Amino acid sequence: MEDEDASLRLIAVASLRNLGDRRSVEPLNETLKNDPNTSVRLQTAKTLGRIKDRRAAKQLIASITDHDGSVRSAAAGALNAIVAEHKVGLPSFVEELKKQNYAVFEIKTSWKRSAVRNTSDLNHVIHLLENDADSQVRKYAAAILGSIDDRRVTDPLLSAVNDSDKGVRYAAARDLKIAGDTKIIETLVLAMNNDKNGAATIALSNISDPRAFRALVLAEHQHTGHLQQDIRKALRRIENNPDMVEPLIAMLTDENIKLEGWATRALAGIGDKRAVDPLISVAQTEESSAVCWALGWIGDARAVKPLIEILSDSTGPARSRAAEALGRIGDPRAVEPLIDVLKDRYSHYRIRNSAAEALGRIGNPRAADTLAEFIESPSTGIYAACALGKLGDERALQPLINALSHPNEWYRRLAASALGDLKDKRAVMPLVAVIEQDTDWIVRCNAAIALINIKDKRAFAPLVNVLRADYDSNTKGSVMTALVEIDPHNAVDPLIETLLHQDAHGVRERAAFNLGELKDRRATNPLISTLMNDKNYSSRRQAALALGKVWGTGAESALIRAMNHDHSTWVRATAELALEKHQRTLVEQDPGE
Repeated sequence: MEDEDASLRLIAVASLRNLGDRRSVEPLNETLKNDPNTSVRLQTAKTLGRIKDRRAAKQLIASITDHDGSVRSAAAGALNAIVAEHKVGLPSFVEELKKQNYAVFEIKTSWKRSAVRNTSDLNHVIHLLENDADSQVRKYAAAILGSIDDRRVTDPLLSAVNDSDKGVRYAAARDLKIAGDTKIIETLVLAMNNDKNGAATIALSNISDPRAFRALVLAEHQHTGHLQQDIRKALRRIENNPDMVEPLIAMLTDENIKLEGWATRALAGIGDKRAVDPLISVAQTEESSAVCWALGWIGDARAVKPLIEILSDSTGPARSRAAEALGRIGDPRAVEPLIDVLKDRYSHYRIRNSAAEALGRIGNPRAADTLAEFIESPSTGIYAACALGKLGDERALQPLINALSHPNEWYRRLAASALGDLKDKRAVMPLVAVIEQDTDWIVRCNAAIALINIKDKRAFAPLVNVLRADYDSNTKGSVMTALVEIDPHNAVDPLIETLLHQDAHGVRERAAFNLGELKDRRATNPLISTLMNDKNYSSRRQAALALGKVWGTGAESALIRAMNHDHSTWVRATAELALEKHQRTLVEQDPGE
């Protein structure tokens, strides 16, 4: 670490980080104190944070005043790691850091519950949340308190939901999880409705209390814009809360239709089997299409019989949803009733289409002949052909190929996907033609995905030509994936060409990603060129990730240069990550070293 070449000193520091030997702490302390190169000091601080030896604390505290902000931040992060590792209380040097005008001590994820060991510590964090002038400090303090299961943190967090800083408000709301407290719910509802506070919606969604859910539902149609979006996101968050199953079940029979609808949706998202029988009861009395949909998502076989009854005896949209639900559940008992619906020419074509789709999902060969009868139908034919494709029945081939030229792009999208399910090599060139000629990018992407499933090398050369031509980024992205899947070895050269010569940065980024996945060292120099010269930071960032996987000659030095000199923080961090991942891989492969 005393070499005149800073790059060699960086490599030495990285190697010591990889070894994690505590004997290196003192030399690293000296390097952090005296090295003139900012990048070396930065990586040294991070290495000390990885080793987590308390002997580094004094020098790390001193480095909080380093003239470079990245070194200061790395030193703070390393101190944080030491605090968490040794399970000490809030360190006595926090106030010293604040005196030195570095108020934001990096608390983040590891300094949470482990750092708060007694009442004094807890009161200190509460004081920071309520009084510190720096919003970052208040935000981190809220994160700490949110990780602690102690009612003493509730009032401070509740007050912080109305903090002047948005980041603090959302940090406080994210972890406020006290149920059954009317005061909390009323306070949050007022903040949501009167102050248009989006953070309050998050807090309400975290409270396992039907009153909070009801308040969100009632507010959803009263507000517009960003607040309405926040409320809807909060309602969808309920889908991750199994503690709400019983309260939501009770709302299925509520007089408020909106409440019933959101409760149904939430139960479908949670997927708890306790909801099946109550949902069946509602379906049998109200014939609700939303309830049928929910039963399909939960996927319990108890719902098959009542769904068949709705499919056979009901009218309106509930029949279509019942067919979809039966397809999702996949029970063979539904095959004959679905066939009957498909044959019923008096049923609405949308219901018959849903029945055909469901038969394809179930995948029972008993449905094949009936589906084949309908492949020429103007309204149902495409759905019948797609279902046959899922069954692997070659009678679907020609109708699906014909549908690739249908004037309706929705039909063409379905046909392209279904040909991928069928996996018949006779569809290869028609699918290639679609990629070359269709005006709808989703059709083109579906066709490329279908070719991935078929994996016929005849498609390779035409797909390379598409990659070179003037197509949108989505199409080219799908084509690159297809090339990699069809012929990985020969895909390298066209991907390199794309990486170096395409104008759209999104296409270059996808090319770099695929080259990284292939791990072919022919890509090393092109990836280095992209990392050093590409004007778009996303492309450089993806090139750094790819170099970490390919790791040909020159990759390490290129990543070190990017880590220290790229003007994008994202690229510097990604280059560092790529280096660390490669070093960890080497240790895992040869742990005895």
